Amino acid sequence: MKKTLILLGVLILLVPSFLMSSQRYVVAELFTSTTCGSCPTARSALNQIYQDTDSFPYFIPVMWQQGGDHQSPGVFDRLFGFYNAGFFSYCQWGGTIPVVTSLNDTYDDYVAAYNQLVTQSSPLEIYPELFDNGQGQLVINAEVVLTADITTTDNRIQYILTYDLSGIMEPHYFASLKRYQQEEFTLTTQGEEGLFSYSFDIDPNWDLDMVKAVVMIQTFSGDKEILQAGTASVTDIVPPEAGFGSDITFGIAPLVVQFTDNSIPGSGEITFWHWDFGDAGVSFEQNPQVMFHLPGVYPVELTVIDVHNSSGTFEIADYVSVYPEGPLVTLLTEDHLEFGSGYTGSQSAYQTVGLINSGTENLTITSIHLSGETENFVFYHTVEELRDITLFPEEELAIYVSFTPQIEGDVSDTLYVINDSMNEAVLEISLNGFGIGAHPPRQPENVRITLEDGFVHLEWDPVTENIEGQAIVPDYYLIFYNDTSDIDGEFFLLGESPDPFYTDVSSLAISDKTFYRVKAVVIYGDTNIIGD
Repeated sequence: MKKTLILLGVLILLVPSFLMSSQRYVVAELFTSTTCGSCPTARSALNQIYQDTDSFPYFIPVMWQQGGDHQSPGVFDRLFGFYNAGFFSYCQWGGTIPVVTSLNDTYDDYVAAYNQLVTQSSPLEIYPELFDNGQGQLVINAEVVLTADITTTDNRIQYILTYDLSGIMEPHYFASLKRYQQEEFTLTTQGEEGLFSYSFDIDPNWDLDMVKAVVMIQTFSGDKEILQAGTASVTDIVPPEAGFGSDITFGIAPLVVQFTDNSIPGSGEITFWHWDFGDAGVSFEQNPQVMFHLPGVYPVELTVIDVHNSSGTFEIADYVSVYPEGPLVTLLTEDHLEFGSGYTGSQSAYQTVGLINSGTENLTITSIHLSGETENFVFYHTVEELRDITLFPEEELAIYVSFTPQIEGDVSDTLYVINDSMNEAVLEISLNGFGIGAHPPRQPENVRITLEDGFVHLEWDPVTENIEGQAIVPDYYLIFYNDTSDIDGEFFLLGESPDPFYTDVSSLAISDKTFYRVKAVVIYGDTNIIGD
């Protein structure tokens, strides 16, 4: 399955002076057969060069194999039709130098061909990459930049996948061609660039660590010169993660909904969006606005595709609900209230639950109540009479909730609003808090004393827990002193501080010896609880 994208841009006036030629990579195409007597010698010599990357850093091998379970596609057309050769154990270097296997000199002949080609410059550079797009395909992307003019004609870009069969067949089948495709290459002028792409189906038996991509640009006229080539192994590509949101999810028909793309890119930039709204149609915008004309429940599906042709899909089956004329209830605040910590027997500040009749007819609320057996939460609302509450279209109601913990530990409850709306007849708001008992705070730790200008500066770590390990915030700290030489003597109150530091500016600061003690205080109802 082919997906090709060519982005061309003429950059002639911007080409730096160094873009005059490029290092040429040398491709060796070995035509080998499972029944050929001299082929093992050719494969061995090619492998010897392949393994010596220090001496041959620009070497790219490709093995066109005939016979067996791993025959390369198009091997005969390439050997007999394209290169006009008549037998296997034949190696074509750079498209222009044929080398026939010799039992004694094959390695030396190969090295000579490599050295002859590697010193020649190339008019272009290729930057290939290979990745699994998560859809059963390996995708080759190749960025091509022309560093000089190309004067040859009938130029083609060729996409190849090779596979290392060394552990499957005889030794040295390390670059057996498994996939091949070619198409016209039209760039000719220095400074032009393009992104070329092709995808191949993955054989489920493949170990992707054994696969390499080869991209080469070759003239199919004249001497068949391979102008340039590049190779790449499979890269771990992270696909994009599709996601979306919207300003509303329900309303009266016709309903206009503004959708927002919340997708998270993977390894590449997202370039394509496909929205499916069921009977409401499709969109290819990133953040579409959609009108739902008819009442009903609509699914929403978003598929995104990035520059690597890697994709992600996210769907919610019943996302948009469109209603006919009638009452609707909409929360104006969150569907949960978090009150944090509170002392048992105390009462927190009120938090607000806001709702509105967003429909077209009157909304009746028949009950507002809590589910809990203990009064850990209390509430009141803006309608004082104990009767059904009627909200006209667009009228709002505020419900005020306070945390009044009666027990220690995690406390939760649910506020229910029973109504006759079409969309949510039982509106639920979860309430959460943490009850703290009347336990003394822990002692301050790491008390530090410094002397400066005759004053004593005290500082300590903030107290964050009571003796039961429950999280608290002290209301203030008390600082005591003892100016006798006996640490076990009586301590007297010096002062207090809302913060974990204090400065003694009294005459005590210049006493010969003064001991200090710091205690945290929490206010529990009408009682101040002082830490030990």
